[in-house]
Amino acid sequence: MSISPFRIRSLNLFSSPGVGMENNGNNSCPDRGSLSDHSSTQSSVHDSAPNSDRDSDHGSDHNPGTPSDCGWVGFCVPRQCRLCTYPIEPNEWMVATDFHGEVSSVFTNNEHSVEDVPRLKEEFRPCPPACAHDQSYLKGCVPGYHAGCFNYAGNPRYDLLSVTAFSFEPMPSYSIEREKRMAQLLATKIGSLWCRLPRELCLLISEFVVREYTIATLQGLYTVRHKLYDDLDPSQSIWVRYIDIGGYKYVCELSNRRCGRHSQMLHDPETAPHPIILYVLEDHLGVRDLLFQSTENSRMNLLSEHHEPGSWWRTIPSPHKLHVEYDGVKLRRIENVPTFSSNLHNMTLSVPLPLDEVAALKLHCRPLAPLEPEAPLESLQMVPFRVNGPGITGYSFCWSEGLYYLHTHYQGEDNLALYKDFDILTEDPLWMHLPVAPDEYIDSIWFRRAAYTSEIALWIVTNKGNDVIAGPTDATPIEPGTVLFDKFPNATIEWSRLIGPLSNGQPVQTYFNLSNRGLKVFATLQPNIANTPGPEPPSWLRSAYSYRPGSSFAYVAHMANVAEIIACRKKATCLPRKLGTTDSYFDWWGAHSPIIGLTLVYTDGTRILLGQWRMDSEILSFDIQDATTLHMAFRQAGIKRNYPYLSEIRLSAPSTPTDPAAAWRWLKIDLCQPDYLQWWTIKGLHSGSHMAYGDQTTYDD
Repeated sequence: MSISPFRIRSLNLFSSPGVGMENNGNNSCPDRGSLSDHSSTQSSVHDSAPNSDRDSDHGSDHNPGTPSDCGWVGFCVPRQCRLCTYPIEPNEWMVATDFHGEVSSVFTNNEHSVEDVPRLKEEFRPCPPACAHDQSYLKGCVPGYHAGCFNYAGNPRYDLLSVTAFSFEPMPSYSIEREKRMAQLLATKIGSLWCRLPRELCLLISEFVVREYTIATLQGLYTVRHKLYDDLDPSQSIWVRYIDIGGYKYVCELSNRRCGRHSQMLHDPETAPHPIILYVLEDHLGVRDLLFQSTENSRMNLLSEHHEPGSWWRTIPSPHKLHVEYDGVKLRRIENVPTFSSNLHNMTLSVPLPLDEVAALKLHCRPLAPLEPEAPLESLQMVPFRVNGPGITGYSFCWSEGLYYLHTHYQGEDNLALYKDFDILTEDPLWMHLPVAPDEYIDSIWFRRAAYTSEIALWIVTNKGNDVIAGPTDATPIEPGTVLFDKFPNATIEWSRLIGPLSNGQPVQTYFNLSNRGLKVFATLQPNIANTPGPEPPSWLRSAYSYRPGSSFAYVAHMANVAEIIACRKKATCLPRKLGTTDSYFDWWGAHSPIIGLTLVYTDGTRILLGQWRMDSEILSFDIQDATTLHMAFRQAGIKRNYPYLSEIRLSAPSTPTDPAAAWRWLKIDLCQPDYLQWWTIKGLHSGSHMAYGDQTTYDD
């Protein structure tokens, strides 16, 4: 069904009585991908105070061969639209504006896209995954927009951009859910205006114009406030007023006086006991709720009301004076003056904690450049990671150019959105897994400090001797005569104990920061974080065959007494973000379903995992107790056929000669003479999986 052009004003949905809108006379919803000529438009207020996306402190030094050599300036463009706040999808048309409001031409959203504007001598680059915006030739991070949103709304004023500024990058599932909820609200409104329209048609229309409707909603809510900053006295009564944006409640005003007939009493000093704790619920767009609290029961009631993904709790202890900041629509941030603790001030948690527990967090910090002097912590979103406890079946660890996520699996758990988030956020992430038996528990966790963030790793060891390295198996050595040694002459690659030993399965509640730039901070409530040097992991963890340090993940297990093999086959629908680009770097995943991991189940019930494991994958089981041989087929894919992967497992030899076009190499495993089975995954130019058994290998040096 085609709807173009669609008259937005005729729906009477984007305006409200007494609310004016700046739309530059454009009252229709254009096709996304067409763009009016806004390149000559310039906002007179773009030169005003900076915001979070206009931080120009990216360094003034320029590398040879960069645009700055010719007097050009480069800008980084985040992949979130600063008009509708929704993600800019891969290969979708987008535009950007520089610090002065000058507009780029239309360009596509992929990491190979570079938009040059000769008249401005400027270059705009979409942010790649996990972008740190710190390339030396970049002069800052500037706002980006969907081409259709920009065509509808025009060049936004700076004060409107402050409403849609992101405090941090949310998980993709949260942004998708916000857009979906807004579309459902719009469909309900359309249905109330035209009662005869079926719900399906209302949803179709709302999905087509949800971005423009969101822009109109935010513009209609914007008011020019006399004061964007204010101070509150907690010793007096505090009143609050809320506003609804797309089904999400936000705080729009706080005051020591009653602020209108819709305001509510938030804090009454005559009834509130001391000491007071202020819990602040916030997301990437602002403050959603607040609670002055000193009792556990009420805190738990608040937790049950607001426990949802994408929202975070900040704890402000014993506030003496509160400084608040608005963005014209909602409360953007609230701070205690003076700040009680820098670490406490910069942390938000997915669940609220009592003050004594939050204060007990001992941070084990690692900056992005691990061997550099540790920098001040930025705002950190801390996620719980439970170590040991009833009902735990295993642990998963996500890696993509660095360690990203730690997850505890429980019996009966069904959390598949986790994998989808990181499929969008990173390129072809690796999911390492450590299964645990009912009587098995983690004994200790070790941490490897390395020269590069991508080589940071955790080593998790159980009481039964099973373990997993969450990260590359080895790290780039720092040896005399190398660039790394010249930069870090006193540094060493070493393992240190992070947690443990934990006797009798002692449960430990830990936390780590959730960020699109990887794990930087590890924290625990119990005072059992150690920093003592430890031994290297056992040598048998390393593959007998050569591989590149920092990009290889090696696993090994003996085939004696193996009763069952459980294979994890990745679904073909899990497509990386590079699909459809000109180089087709990862297009082969769309046509192939590789086996990414094997779980060996021994006769005594012990399980050892080789490779990866994802709960959203197809599971294949092979009973090999009576088998004498195993045959594993490896294939290659990609334009240069340099992506080997395990495609098939058979209990008997192939009945027909191997088709060179179908199978690249067969690996035969003689179960009558068991030996070590090795698996290693390589990330980089020659990505893929390899195996070795005895003197056989699928890897060519």
